[in-house]
Amino acid sequence: TSLTLTGGYNWAPSETASVDLMGGLRSWDIKATAEVPGLARADSNSSFVDPILAARWRQSLAPRWSSLVYADTGGFGVGSRSTWQLLGAVNYAAREDLHVSLGYRHLSVDYRDDGRRLDFSQSGPMLGVTWLFGKGRAAL
Repeated sequence: TSLTLTGGYNWAPSETASVDLMGGLRSWDIKATAEVPGLARADSNSSFVDPILAARWRQSLAPRWSSLVYADTGGFGVGSRSTWQLLGAVNYAAREDLHVSLGYRHLSVDYRDDGRRLDFSQSGPMLGVTWLFGKGRAAL
């Protein structure tokens, strides 16, 4: 399980595009089990937090429709050695404060601690729901 929280600066170079530069944290809680039935079983649990730097670009496509590209990198040896993520999505604004997204995401992490090593990547389709709140609601 991972949870990413970010905050940062928004710049709108035009009425239809915006760029966000952000910093934040990604929390990890990883549980892994390997088993050979009747012979052996091994369990490994790791929890850690990574600092991250991120950028997000949004582009309005049509009323209620927009595209999004998001990238982040982090770890820097604080929690993991490294982590990074890249995703692209198309968004539909069901309401001003509620967006539904469909896209593709790749997420990678390299974590080592006390002889344990977690080095994995995962890629695949993404379905998301975003709730916007406060004064800074995105108009895209």
